[in-house]
Formats: sequence, structure tokens, C-alpha cells
Amino acid sequence: MKKLALLLILLISIDLFSEDLISFSRFRQAIPLENSPDSDFNTDGRFPKFDVLVRAVGPAIEIPNNEKWVIDSYGNSRIEKFKFSDYKYEIPLRNRKETQKIWITQSQLSELQSEINTNVQFQVSLFFYGAFKNKKRVFFLGSLKKSNAPLDQTACFSDSLMGIKLGSNYKETIDLIEDKYGPAYDTMKHRNQNAKVYIIDKDTKTVLYIYDGGEEDSDQVYSLQLSSYGNSNQELFKSVAFGDDIQVASKKLGVKLKERKQSSETDLLYSDISQCSFETKNKKIFSVFITEE
Repeated sequence: MKKLALLLILLISIDLFSEDLISFSRFRQAIPLENSPDSDFNTDGRFPKFDVLVRAVGPAIEIPNNEKWVIDSYGNSRIEKFKFSDYKYEIPLRNRKETQKIWITQSQLSELQSEINTNVQFQVSLFFYGAFKNKKRVFFLGSLKKSNAPLDQTACFSDSLMGIKLGSNYKETIDLIEDKYGPAYDTMKHRNQNAKVYIIDKDTKTVLYIYDGGEEDSDQVYSLQLSSYGNSNQELFKSVAFGDDIQVASKKLGVKLKERKQSSETDLLYSDISQCSFETKNKKIFSVFITEE
């Protein structure tokens, strides 16, 4: 008999995200898996909801019988206007570089069917239900509407730093960096992410931090940080360089940056729509952090 771990099924979704749109990888970082080894399926009682921009890549298939059992017990419970029992199909939806299988209803399939493998984009609301023992996550489609927003847009200042693109293969990136700068100076861990630290320039004390995506995305570069503890004027991206102040950086990026004090000397520069940030010392940029969103 299959074991279903019921972690307080409230059937009331909560929105854990301040961003209008996020990526699948950003969601996984915010909601890591906490599976019980004794259960075939673990539910998330918060039923977190998020919005993502996608294309339908198909094909749509019926939910496999060896998976559909996880919702049979809740056939008359509702996800917004739909019952659990309404979800009968699974369809791959692509966001930026990643495809994720989503469970959908017959009426949702009718809306998506003619748009499979086209350039038509949708903004969809998804609900995370839980994950199987093999770590396959289950998402329900709540609502969808067509969108003209650029599919590959990111709210971050940049999707690359030091020639490294977010989402790149982690091992290949590490090999390239170590060929150029030598072995890692240090290793560190931030939440569920692992990072390697490299000295880029000894004279300006410039250091590069390369983070993976944690347990589920350990093969990808998820975050990058470049910090100079000397007097570097190195260009970062879009003409922004170490030593710029908030006014100069805001103008170059075309983004309104806000300032939050961290200490008597250092401040954090950020925007309301992004997880990416700069750090300043005596009002001059000395560090930048970019991440998948």
C-alpha cells in the first residue's frame, strides 16, 4: 500500500513570493523538499502558489496511474474553482531554460492544446502539492492567460558575470575557472547551496563566489558574487563598475536602486523586483550578487 505523508493539508494556498513572476528554479530554492524517507509521497500543507511565464511544449498525456493515486483521496476538495478529481492530464511547460511537467484539467487542456510548440506565451498560476519519493514535484495549474511579456526576461541586473552565465553547467564552469585562476581558495555553504571561492586578483583582493543550485540543481550555476576588498575599478556589466555610486549605477542600469544600511560603512543597493544586489562601502560599489529568479 502506498504511503502518503499528510503534512497538514489545509487546502488554502499561501503566496510566499513578493515577485510578480518567478522561475521554477527560484521556486525550488524558496521551497526545498523535506521528504520523509518512509513515505511514497509527501504533501506540502502550505499549498504555495506562484506565477510563472511559460510556453506549452507538450505532448499532453493522462496522468500515469502510478502517480494519480496521490489525489484520489481528495477528489471533492477544491483548488480554486477546480476539484482535485478534475486533474487528469500532465503537460510540459517551459520557462526560460527549463521544462516542468504540470497537472491540468480537461478544460485547461482545451485551452493549451492548439498552442503546443508555438511561440504563444502564458502567465500561469501554479500550486505546489508535494513530491514523490523520487523527488518528482507535483504542480497543479490554477489559472492561465496569454501574455506578451518577453519569455526570457529576468528582473536581475544581468544574467552573467565574469563571462559566466547563470544556469551554466556547474562542473564545466568550475573546470574553466580553475584552469584560469587555479584551485578554489575556500568552500562555503549558504542554506542548501554550495559555493566555491576563487581569488581573481590578489592586488585588488577581488574574489569570485560560484554557487550551485542546491540538492535539486547541483549541476547548475545558480548564483554568482564578485567582491573587491581593495581598490578595483573593474567593469561588471552594462558599464557598471566597482567604485560607482548609487546614482551612477542606477542611471547606467535604468533601474531605480534603493539603499539599506548594513553597518556604519556598508550599504546594500537593491530593487523591489529583484533578488540581485550590490554592496557599497563609503557609498562606492565593492560587491555584486546575481542569482536565478
